Amino acid sequence: MCTTRGFSGVGYNGDEGMGMDRRVPVVVLACFLVTALLLTGCPYLPFGEAVYVNVGNPNARRDGRTWNTAYHTIQAGIDKAKKRGVGEVWVVGGVYDERREERSGAVVMQDGVDVYGGFVGNETSRSQRDPVAHVTVIDGAQGRNREPAYHVIIGANATLDGFTITGGIAQETDTPGDEGGGGMFNPGVSPTVVDCIFENNTALQGGAIFRYDATLTIAN
Repeated sequence: MCTTRGFSGVGYNGDEGMGMDRRVPVVVLACFLVTALLLTGCPYLPFGEAVYVNVGNPNARRDGRTWNTAYHTIQAGIDKAKKRGVGEVWVVGGVYDERREERSGAVVMQDGVDVYGGFVGNETSRSQRDPVAHVTVIDGAQGRNREPAYHVIIGANATLDGFTITGGIAQETDTPGDEGGGGMFNPGVSPTVVDCIFENNTALQGGAIFRYDATLTIAN
């Protein structure tokens, strides 16, 4: 058994004079820039091209399309982003400790959907967020029907950036996989984890992160 904090405990198994419109090159350039922004994951992703999450959103309407209509849960944001073909979820600082539908109590990432914490809730570009000032916690202490989640996060081929992951306990030996990755479990996927803190997660293998058949990238 190991309880970990930080990144330890990783388990391994044109011209007008010629009758041409000068505006054409400008339009072409603008289209090129917008396409580049969407394809490269640039931090200046245009407002409205992400799905928004805010646990404290008081509005009854929640569709994730604006900060005013942000979802309450990260899972709802991830699922909507996947359905809409949107590549990012922006999450306002706070504690996300709701019970979750996944059997292990985990927030389940999706391939191609990057999840970013540290927002206030009025940003128009990702570069404006501050994960240090606006701590965003994903807590698994009651994620599994009011019991600790076996895994707080189940990874995917995507980025997790700017979160504190806590409260997972992976000590169940009856089901393969439930004994590893109290913080984050990565079965055959290769996520990128950036500026995240793993604390108070316990497991028989890899208290913070467990992976197999995967390449894990960790950065500060």
